[in-house]
Amino acid sequence: MAADTFVDRLEQANEALATKGFLPPPPDLQGLTAMPNGILAGFSGHHLYFCEPYLPYAWPDKYRLTSDYPIVGLAAFGQSLLVATTGHPYIVTGIDPASMSMDGLPSLLGCVAKRSIVSTGDGALYASASGLQGVGMAGSRLLSNEAMRTEHWQALDPANMTAVWHEGRYIAFTPNGGVILDNAGRFTTLAGLGASAAYIDPLNGALYIVTGGRCLQRFEAGAPLSLRWRSKQFSIGAGFVPPLARVNARTYPITFTLLIDEVVRHTRQVTSAEPFRLPAELRGEVLALEVSGAVSGLKSMGVGYAVKELVHG
Repeated sequence: MAADTFVDRLEQANEALATKGFLPPPPDLQGLTAMPNGILAGFSGHHLYFCEPYLPYAWPDKYRLTSDYPIVGLAAFGQSLLVATTGHPYIVTGIDPASMSMDGLPSLLGCVAKRSIVSTGDGALYASASGLQGVGMAGSRLLSNEAMRTEHWQALDPANMTAVWHEGRYIAFTPNGGVILDNAGRFTTLAGLGASAAYIDPLNGALYIVTGGRCLQRFEAGAPLSLRWRSKQFSIGAGFVPPLARVNARTYPITFTLLIDEVVRHTRQVTSAEPFRLPAELRGEVLALEVSGAVSGLKSMGVGYAVKELVHG
């Protein structure tokens, strides 16, 4: 077997090795999320990883970013990426993995359920221990604090929420119930309608849920279920309650309840959108309104001093 020696005295005439630094994805990579420009993002522990554009097998370590808290999940919106952690959230922006910037938001409301994270197109939402957290390029805010107290939110079991963004609504399920936030900021509690998984069919836009561990059902496809919805509390400054009320919905009858200082003071069956009178001389510090029954298409409800005020807003 012959042997020879070659001394390389040639100048470098070829381009640099393009695949230098290409690594396979970490073995414990999770939360794979698609971003624009052929970029995939994933995480492991405190570390956020990006692949080479359009090369999902190449994950250079030089693109790795690090958070202060363990990462729970990701959601892409626009050219940005929400990084939800057990502490404050981060927003990552950029069009190339080599130039991604990662900015922490001041809110210290960590994500308690990775399956509660959804993208809304212009932002993202996730469940925290204190309420539903909204994150966007303008910052973050707690969306549920005006509609319910922290103890009411925690009673919904946010740590076990599975959520989707469907027809402009945040719909979250737990094994025993759920909650809906619509685009007007109204919350509806789904008492007894629990689900362990949810899926939106991209062909027909229908939402399917798994109930009872193995039963697949289409959401909002059957007869209306019985529900109960309560408004936030309104301060009336130790004054008299307005004398008129109105419930505007698609179907009736509906059970209307008036609460003053968290005590039920009046209940009645409402059969139309016509305004009706409340008992005279009701007083208190705060009031809240509640409807219940097989309610379909609740448009509005309120109290007022004149019929014109209730009908025309």
